[in-house]
Amino acid sequence: MEKTDIQELVQHGTLYNQAFDRNIQETHISWVVFTADFALKIKKPVKLSFLDFSTLELRKYFCEQEVTLNSRFSDIYLAVVALGLDGEKWVIENGKQTVLDYGVVMIRQKDSLRMDHLLSKKKVSQEAICQLARQVADFHNDAGVISTPFHLIGAKGLFRDLRSISGNFKITDSEWPDFIEDAIRFSDEFLTKNQNLFITRAKAGQIRDVHGDLHSRNIFMNPEPVIFDCIEFNATFRQIDVWYEVAFLCMDMEFYGHLELSEVFFNEYNNYKGELVTKENRRIFTYFKLLRANVRAKVLALEASQGNSPKSNKGNLSDSIRYLQLMREYIKELGKS
Repeated sequence: MEKTDIQELVQHGTLYNQAFDRNIQETHISWVVFTADFALKIKKPVKLSFLDFSTLELRKYFCEQEVTLNSRFSDIYLAVVALGLDGEKWVIENGKQTVLDYGVVMIRQKDSLRMDHLLSKKKVSQEAICQLARQVADFHNDAGVISTPFHLIGAKGLFRDLRSISGNFKITDSEWPDFIEDAIRFSDEFLTKNQNLFITRAKAGQIRDVHGDLHSRNIFMNPEPVIFDCIEFNATFRQIDVWYEVAFLCMDMEFYGHLELSEVFFNEYNNYKGELVTKENRRIFTYFKLLRANVRAKVLALEASQGNSPKSNKGNLSDSIRYLQLMREYIKELGKS
């Protein structure tokens, strides 16, 4: 399906006898449309370096994967449905119509309760964070162990990819290209010096099949937190160290200025699991936060260079710089410890 098809669907289709509203949320890989009670997510027919939605069969498969994987920790995922036309009428069901595409149906959540919105308004309590930490810990305990050894060269390469955005900051007297090179040197040295700690964590079963994209935009803070939208399209992004997963959410809270909530989450998570946090392995967690900030800085800088809206591009570049500043704080912390 293309954007024009989505617009036609929203205008003329129904889902479980409910009309669509005119709100279409769009990312580089999907569209999400809404009725009063439901959300319908449709994958774009794209093939990128890290995913392949280019055929109808692949999109159906990954819709099924999305429901299966997210159902490990969320009950808002309802079904995979076929989308098609019966004459000029849009039909959303698993019937006999000619199938144009597939979509994932979810129970709609209140956007005002999304965690990032609440963090920006300082409306997330420590009690809610503790509840979320225990929920994530339970999920991680049940997640399958992945026998993936630590690869030093690969780990260095993942961090070094930040160099790809240096050109975005080559403005007169800009400090960021130099900082990026300094950060890469720091990362190379840290990984070489501490590789045995990473190896030990892998051997201890800390690499698990988890969420892969656990941040505040993928959590609704209902009376019981609702986690959604895990990575279904690339298993390597999802099969990671559990602390690398937690680091994304903690780094995210710190980005919003909530260091205290980040600390509460990390402490409650490990206490609930009965995991001992030493000064030595705490450095690994700080490095994981550094790496997550690296990835966010890169993604936002690339979006700023590829977008069509000057206002949005400026905002993305500004946020990218904020992540680089956060990286600098983590490097200082690691240098002192």
